[in-house]
Amino acid sequence: MQKESFGVIWKCRLAYRILQYIDDNKDKHLKNRDYEDTFGKTYNRLNTIFQTVYGMTIKQMQVTLRVNQAKRMLRSGYTISETSTACGFEDYFYFLKVFKNQNGG
Repeated sequence: MQKESFGVIWKCRLAYRILQYIDDNKDKHLKNRDYEDTFGKTYNRLNTIFQTVYGMTIKQMQVTLRVNQAKRMLRSGYTISETSTACGFEDYFYFLKVFKNQNGG
């Protein structure tokens, strides 16, 4: 039983570190290899652990954090173009599509 608890704690800590990594790099276009190099595990394994803890995939969380940052920036007076670039969306129209999808618009 104690080994099982340690495994759960370890997975939660790893998932939290992944979340911090996503948040710290939300302006970058992270590739699967970036996660593998940073955490020393396959992307699929990292994604499985992350999804177990947070209920969404790494990529879904990345988009969610970017869109949340975009909302804050737009409320602060930044232009859509400035916001999309700062939030790591290389394509302006893709940003608009993702933003609308995330906000039910």
